Amino acid sequence: LTIPELDIYDAIVELNVNGTNEGIYQSVLRRAVAHFDTTAYPGEKGNMFLFGHSKIPILAGSDYESIFTNLPRIKNGATVEVKEGDRTYRYRVSSTAVLSPKDVFILNQPREERLLTLMTCIPPGFGSDRYVAVANLIGVEEGGLSMNF
Repeated sequence: LTIPELDIYDAIVELNVNGTNEGIYQSVLRRAVAHFDTTAYPGEKGNMFLFGHSKIPILAGSDYESIFTNLPRIKNGATVEVKEGDRTYRYRVSSTAVLSPKDVFILNQPREERLLTLMTCIPPGFGSDRYVAVANLIGVEEGGLSMNF
């Protein structure tokens, strides 16, 4: 996972994490960004849902425990890349929002869109609300070849 606007480069994403089992996902979030199981994979129709930790900014470091601390700074139009093997999927942020933890609609899987949703807690380090950034697939590169959407 690469988000240049947030100085995140080549972060590890662990696929198929049970996002409803806190014991499982908390251990994953110490070493990676988590992909919520049952959501789309890179480039697929649907919503690829990734989530990561945040910390109070003064305590934040460069580890996975605070990787999404600055997610609330992301702006519409920012580029997010997901690499899988030799393919790079490029997404553009189209919207951001603050949601309640009960707003599970954000996990919905649209039939025709190819979305990526990034989520963390807000305020950073606390679990009271969720900050989400939603991005649309705009292109795929593989072996020097590009395809735009």
